[in-house]
Amino acid sequence: MKRFAITLLAACALAAPALATDEKRPVVVRDHYVITTPITGCARDMNRWCRHVTPGANRPLLCLLAHEDKLTERCELGILEAALANEVASGTLGNAYGACETERATLCGNVEVGEGRLARCVRENEAKISAACTAELKRTGLWDLLHANMAH
Repeated sequence: MKRFAITLLAACALAAPALATDEKRPVVVRDHYVITTPITGCARDMNRWCRHVTPGANRPLLCLLAHEDKLTERCELGILEAALANEVASGTLGNAYGACETERATLCGNVEVGEGRLARCVRENEAKISAACTAELKRTGLWDLLHANMAH
């Protein structure tokens, strides 16, 4: 179990910087954002082994890796769950990215990504979005996320 979780953790360390925190943060995947699942169950381990680590740049996660032989089972499971959730989220985002490729190029191609600008463009052009793109956004839950953030 430990080797599997730590191997998965090492793979995710480079791909998902937000996994190192206990709060939800955006992870960039192909110019889009998705909210990842934070690691749970590692507060005790972080406090014991990594409390002096400066947050950011995967440092907390790399610190946990350095102490992999001492991590509690609860922390190992939390790391595994967060890594799996991130993998699912990345796949989901990739599917939506592919299904909405035409819309990205034609409707929102000149929009600078960041600060919700792409989401606003999609919402503003909702009537022009293809059925395939709309269906994929709804299937993945990203449609609801776009509309939940309309005030931003």
